[in-house]
Amino acid sequence: MRKRILLSLTGGIFLPFLYLLIVGLIAYVVKSVNGELRNDSWWFWLVTLPFEGGGRLYNFLFPAEFEKPYALLKAPAIWSDILGSFLLFGVLTYACLWWRSKRRRFA
Repeated sequence: MRKRILLSLTGGIFLPFLYLLIVGLIAYVVKSVNGELRNDSWWFWLVTLPFEGGGRLYNFLFPAEFEKPYALLKAPAIWSDILGSFLLFGVLTYACLWWRSKRRRFA
């Protein structure tokens, strides 16, 4: 149990950076092939969907009626993006490790 929690914390730290690297590589390849990268395409939205958690966390913590101009440049917005990615990838890592341990136990 402790090992699973420690590994999920590690996954929450390293997997967002790895995923960002993969998304950057995909964007680079698409830009090289097509000459441009359209941010409104469905595949781009689907690939960047895991990073939406931080924005939703920011909107929950700081509702729009209290928002000031240039809110995306504020430190709470940046920290909520980092925290949202950490939580998402940490929970996903924990779920994968839990599923793997249950599968081994019943096999």
